[in-house]
Amino acid sequence: MADEYQQQIESGKKIIRELLTKLADELKEPAIATFQFIITAKDFDEMRVSLQDPKTMKIVVKLADKDLADCATTPETHWKISRQVIEAVRAYCATAH
Repeated sequence: MADEYQQQIESGKKIIRELLTKLADELKEPAIATFQFIITAKDFDEMRVSLQDPKTMKIVVKLADKDLADCATTPETHWKISRQVIEAVRAYCATAH
């Protein structure tokens, strides 16, 4: 069960990576495509996975593992997490310059 859940999280990360590639092109900020996932908090029943700019080591956005896991299978979660990432990346880029 844990392996299946981890695979779902990886599927969600793949979706977010594809989104980051599109955003990098759209915003003409190639560094966006290099953002990486790191685990920033882990509690008993919840894990936070953050998107980090490896150049500055700053956290761009924190995501719940359950949202990443549901991203590939639930349209509402896919939309929610996509909006969350898009808004956070745009805000990050606006303040980084």
